[in-house]
Order: sequence, then C-alpha cells, then structure tokens
Amino acid sequence: MHDGITRAVVEEGRQHFRSVEEALSWLRSRNRNWMDYVYRDDGLVVGWKRVPSRRQLNVEVWQVLIQGSKPSKLDGSANDRIRISASAFP
Repeated sequence: MHDGITRAVVEEGRQHFRSVEEALSWLRSRNRNWMDYVYRDDGLVVGWKRVPSRRQLNVEVWQVLIQGSKPSKLDGSANDRIRISASAFP
C-alpha cells in the first residue's frame, strides 16, 4: 500500500549552535551519514531514509538555532524542497 513501508521512526528537536559556521559544519556531517537531508535558510532541517528490509521510514526534523534564534541565511539551503502546509486535522 505504501511501497511496503508499515512503520515510521521519527525524531525531532532543536539544535543549538554558537555560529552559522558551526551549524553548517553539523549539517555537512549529517549529510555524510546514511540519511538524506535538506534544509532551509531559516534552519528547518528534514532528513529521511527508507529501510525496506525493516519496512520502515526514518524521518528527522530539526530546527537549527544560532545563539537562540533562527538563522536568516544558510549556505547550501534548499528552500523550495521543504514546504509546510496546514494540517487537514483540527
């Protein structure tokens, strides 16, 4: 029904950094791991990986903060690849 995926493993949270450079270093290190990640200029990060052998979808959602605030520009961002829409549920 969903290409064999029957469960989701989801992790979310905030990642705090002292500088944009520190945040970008963390983002680059994440992309070298097994999961695919994209992020926006405002620090919203989404990662995903299908694991067909476990019939599983792994998803990570992070908000990057620089000195407690959302960034305004992150090199390598893909703003058009992450969209947020209102939920169909009340």
